[in-house]
Parts: sequence; C-alpha cells; structure tokens
Amino acid sequence: MTSADYFEVLGIPSDSSIDDIKKAYRCKARLYHPDINPDPGAKDKFISATEAYEFLIANYNNISGSEEAYLRAAEEWRKYRQDRYSRSLRILPGMMTF
Repeated sequence: MTSADYFEVLGIPSDSSIDDIKKAYRCKARLYHPDINPDPGAKDKFISATEAYEFLIANYNNISGSEEAYLRAAEEWRKYRQDRYSRSLRILPGMMTF
C-alpha cells in the first residue's frame, strides 16, 4: 500500500494532520468494529483502518517528504509487522500444544 492508500482507507486527504488521522480512525473503528457491525466485510475494513492508522501515526514525519522517504518507512513498517507477527506465533515455554 502507498501512503495515499492509507489516507484513502481512512477517507481523508493526504495533507491531513495527526488530529485528523485520529478522528478519522475513531470514526471508522466505530463504524466497522466487528463487535458492533455484523456485516461479514466489516472485520476486514476494521483491520485495514487499524493498519492505516498505525502506519500513519508511527510514520507521520517520515511520509510527508519524498516518495523515497515513504518507501523507506513502508519497508521498515513491513519488517516491524513481520517481526511482531512472528513473535505472536511463538509458543511460550510450558504451554502445551495439541
């Protein structure tokens, strides 16, 4: 995804402030949260909005520059998410698996 895609997911322009990003995310989260919205596609939209929010907040200062700066931030974000995901899959010592 490009930074423009993340802004589009939240339904805001690419020159939005951090406060605008937060407001848009809260709106989308309330709209698509799976505990509130029974629509089968709501969960995927909620996950996309959360990913967009996390990326934009974490990299706000990095993505406002050149496309190269965005690509660097996106690559670091991809590595971070992969590392976080792989750590969540590790089994804690003493836990039984079936």
